[in-house]
Amino acid sequence: MSGNENTNTEKIAIKKVTPENFNKFIELIEKLAEYEKLTPPDDDAKKRLREDALPENPRNEACLGFMNGNPVGYITIYCTDKRMRPN
Repeated sequence: MSGNENTNTEKIAIKKVTPENFNKFIELIEKLAEYEKLTPPDDDAKKRLREDALPENPRNEACLGFMNGNPVGYITIYCTDKRMRPN
């Protein structure tokens, strides 16, 4: 082999956060908070995250990264109004 071949057989997938996988999203947020020694989201924060990420027209988008079917990361995308500029 020349060293350029991908011999890794891991399967990677990116999936939008849905009601079915929302708890995995929260688990990853909680694990990150624990690692960073931060307070994890309380029930009210979890409710807001759900309300903001899951409606038909979400305030933000969230995706989960999976490796071999296991959630390993997440990303959140927040849209802002381009008219909001610092003075």
